[in-house]
Amino acid sequence: IWISSICTGQTPDEINGLNLWLRADSVSGTSVSQWYDLSTNGSSILQSNSSFQPVKINNVLNGHPVVDFDGVNDFVKGNFGTTYNQPCTFFVIWNCENTGSRVVLDNLSNVVLDNFNSGGVRMFLGSSVNYTRFSPFNFILTTIELNNANSKIYENGILMASGNVGTGNLPGVCIGKRFSQNDRWLDGK
Repeated sequence: IWISSICTGQTPDEINGLNLWLRADSVSGTSVSQWYDLSTNGSSILQSNSSFQPVKINNVLNGHPVVDFDGVNDFVKGNFGTTYNQPCTFFVIWNCENTGSRVVLDNLSNVVLDNFNSGGVRMFLGSSVNYTRFSPFNFILTTIELNNANSKIYENGILMASGNVGTGNLPGVCIGKRFSQNDRWLDGK
């Protein structure tokens, strides 16, 4: 997962304005108590309660590790120490292993990216922009360009939907559930 204000086809470490870069191989050990931010911001994502920690599984995606969320109570979160306003871009490689509404990213008050009601991939910061994708599904690369009324969502590089996502901002991130409601747990990687 990485967030950037500007992205022009570079690898994450080459992107000016990179605000967050999470890779599963930055996790030490198996249980995810801290997911290290590889950008220069140091906004690592945390879970201090061992009962709620997702786990790192090696050699899952093309020989690379992934972070696995159990769909019951696993999540990680972090505050950025600053608020990022739109426009901003997220790149997320993820899958969904069960039906139901499953949140991948939340901004600590609103869902940012989820699989909504088993039937659509959605970005939301006050208003929904979504496309049909029934769960469960295998790994996809989702790119969301949050830009108020000009927001776009891509799957594997193909534009799937565009529209008004709302005016929300990003003071932090919760990965694996809807933060404000303690529900919509991600069952996937």
